[in-house]
Amino acid sequence: ILLTLFTLKPAFSDITFEGANNEIVILTGDIEAEEFDEILAEIKAKKPTQMILDSEGGNGHSARRLAKYVNDNNISTYISGVAKCRSACAIIFLAGKKRLCEGVLGIHQASLPKDIGNEEVNMNYALKYIQEDIGNLIELLNNFNTPSFVYPYMLKTTEMYNFSQEEIAQINTV
Repeated sequence: ILLTLFTLKPAFSDITFEGANNEIVILTGDIEAEEFDEILAEIKAKKPTQMILDSEGGNGHSARRLAKYVNDNNISTYISGVAKCRSACAIIFLAGKKRLCEGVLGIHQASLPKDIGNEEVNMNYALKYIQEDIGNLIELLNNFNTPSFVYPYMLKTTEMYNFSQEEIAQINTV
């Protein structure tokens, strides 16, 4: 589960479209919930065929929504050799029917927002929510043909795990 605070940041720090027909969308910066509907609407309207990513991550639920759109619309995903795609960004990258990472790809287990980490949480609710959320995430990633070796890193790594070049070669589809 990726629970994040709503901040005043835009959905991505920067979103630009390139190409004669806006066939390339470039997403950089944090993935946040604010303005996400507008960003997704713009992507849907312009119908890019390739998405270039450079993000340290952010809101997991926003990333999942975009990832589902990417996969449903056969958008290719790309991380350049000088870019990073970590945390929630990795979900979007994995959604690409054609995906190529030449940079850094990293994942970690989910965490609660820092400001509620010390509050009491109803244990039954937390366990139910966590298990349901993990099940939904695995189902989504299975739909993206994510290699199964990704899951243990996603579920057990508390700090960021950056995939090796050998692992990235197995994740890439082109």
